[in-house]
Amino acid sequence: PFAGSALVIFLCVCGCTQHPGGNGIGEPVVSPGEIMKDGMSMLVYKANYLKLAADYTAYDTASEKMGKAAFLQAIASGEYLPLRLATTDSSIRYKLYHLTAAVPSDALSTLRYYGDTYYKYYKREGERLPAINYTDVNGKLYNEAALSGKILVLKCWFVHCAACVKEMPRLTRLQKEFGNRDDILFLSVAFDTREKLKAFLEKTAFNYAVIPVPESYIEDTLQVHVYPTHFIVNKKGIITKVTDNADDLEDALHSQLAKNEL
Repeated sequence: PFAGSALVIFLCVCGCTQHPGGNGIGEPVVSPGEIMKDGMSMLVYKANYLKLAADYTAYDTASEKMGKAAFLQAIASGEYLPLRLATTDSSIRYKLYHLTAAVPSDALSTLRYYGDTYYKYYKREGERLPAINYTDVNGKLYNEAALSGKILVLKCWFVHCAACVKEMPRLTRLQKEFGNRDDILFLSVAFDTREKLKAFLEKTAFNYAVIPVPESYIEDTLQVHVYPTHFIVNKKGIITKVTDNADDLEDALHSQLAKNEL
């Protein structure tokens, strides 16, 4: 049974005054009330349906197409929920749903975080990646000449970042998938010492090139403050995708290569 306050929230968020689908663009795969029930429900929705780094079509509350920047800013405001719409193919569609009443604070803060984070990532697209001029743990130099004409897949991390380490088996498989292409480089920069990184790699399989750098290079030069953070950079040195998880990275790399965007 619902507690009284929870029932009021559920009814307000999912009331009949605002139809979440319509206009032939599809119906929501999950209802707004179920998504915003609590913080855990929001996390489950995010994991299963919220792919804000992917290629998708965004619609406003009137079912009119809108730009990605405005869409992400609306989510970051905490006033709108991005509803994933059912489609008959592999395409992804979202429609903004106006949250007209108070919702649980943990769900709202999670929603705002995702909107703000992905908006910041989106704004980095089109920027030139700052120069790299460092040697990896094996002494190989990576600089402008070494990266010229290469597609770069770059990971920012550190040894004691649990999320960074957890995704390494998946990243290793991704690198192996493209291991026969000499125009794609899989690099990683970490602010641990060379000695600490070499000791880590003796116990943990990770086939990216591992480059020790000053923490200031990652946080001040690359403007990275979330770990892990991944960049995809095209052959002209322009950032085409920024994300903080392996799912988004793998999807974006496959998509951009298929479309010859790199």
